[in-house]
Amino acid sequence: MKNLLAILLFAIAGIAYLQFDPLSDKPKAEPVEVVNLDFNKDSSDAILAAAFDASAPVEEEKVPEVVEVKTVSVKANRSEPPASISQIEYAFKKKKSDVQVRAYGSVLKLLSDDNKGSRHQRFLVKLANEQTLLIAHNIDLAPKITALKQGDRIEFYGEYEWNAKGGVVHWTHKDPNNKHKHGWLKHKGKIYQ
Repeated sequence: MKNLLAILLFAIAGIAYLQFDPLSDKPKAEPVEVVNLDFNKDSSDAILAAAFDASAPVEEEKVPEVVEVKTVSVKANRSEPPASISQIEYAFKKKKSDVQVRAYGSVLKLLSDDNKGSRHQRFLVKLANEQTLLIAHNIDLAPKITALKQGDRIEFYGEYEWNAKGGVVHWTHKDPNNKHKHGWLKHKGKIYQ
């Protein structure tokens, strides 16, 4: 949610900057009154839905020549999970895959390594929203986390793939071909990629 707010504020500042006439030191038009933002669960769900729906038509809006922001109020629920956990939850409900995510959780269960094809360290993670994920960490391309134990906190950045059991996160390593975003796992302050 913080990232969405930051992007929105930068966009507003950029519009205001582009609409300023540097030669006369004056705005090109009269300022617009107030922009008031109220982020709640419904609006964040709508933003996520729009972000995932690539087929939705994009409507162009007429933007006033000058935007002056007088007040911005943001209501945040501190008990809400991080934005990426909400993104994972949304992707699971909508059966979306190929979603780049960053979140953390606790190791629920260590599974045996998958040694078919590229070898993967596998374990289940429980997120703050109680959803479980399978982490499939390619140990042919990245180091294995040998000290990993049930109950440990693990942070991850990788690609979410939907399945009926909660989903899988993979690509938690550097892409040797540099065609995919580099992922990672973080355990006890050490990054594995």
